Amino acid sequence: MLHIASRPVYILHELVDLLCRERIVLPGDTILQNMVHRALAFERKRLAGALEGSMATELARAYLLTVTLATMPASI
Repeated sequence: MLHIASRPVYILHELVDLLCRERIVLPGDTILQNMVHRALAFERKRLAGALEGSMATELARAYLLTVTLATMPASI
């Protein structure tokens, strides 16, 4: 089941559940904290990149529309 959560405690719980299911020995607190921090930072950068790409596309469309309308002859 897929869960979407951005709070560190939820990510920590999912990580611990995964490690237990896979029968992997839990690392120390600091290592778990670093793993959650890196996962959150990666996701923030990924989402920021997706938004920047989307915004750039929308700005380009708006600019092209503005230029097209500005170069059209005015009808009388």
